[in-house]
Amino acid sequence: DQHLYTTDPIYTPEEKTFVTETQVIRETLWLLSGVKKLFIFQLTDGKVTVRNDIVVTHMTHVC
Repeated sequence: DQHLYTTDPIYTPEEKTFVTETQVIRETLWLLSGVKKLFIFQLTDGKVTVRNDIVVTHMTHVC
């Protein structure tokens, strides 16, 4: 990233938020229970989407 940042004038590093599978399951349960303001998911016009900057880490190394 540092090399691209210094050599490419239009490069903008993407900020990512890493979450665990457990956090995704917890937030999914909150979503299903009716919570509207969430960290991982966005509710827009009745549709549920995942934020673009979310990356899920895996509990197992074989995935």
